[in-house]
Amino acid sequence: MAINGRMVIPRGPYCYDENGVCPFWCREPTKQPQEDGYCSYLGKGDWQLEGFSLLWDQVKECDVNDDDD
Repeated sequence: MAINGRMVIPRGPYCYDENGVCPFWCREPTKQPQEDGYCSYLGKGDWQLEGFSLLWDQVKECDVNDDDD
């Protein structure tokens, strides 16, 4: 049984839960700092998004569960 990705994305503006975890977020080691965030839910990294992105700082770009608790 597949897990619905939207269900495991933490609530709030950041892509981590109270344990500092989000299964979709990681860093791309070949990219420069502050351009190295990657979201496998979106299938994109900071360097692939238009405009200014804060994936590197674990700020959500997906708008899923982005309301505050």
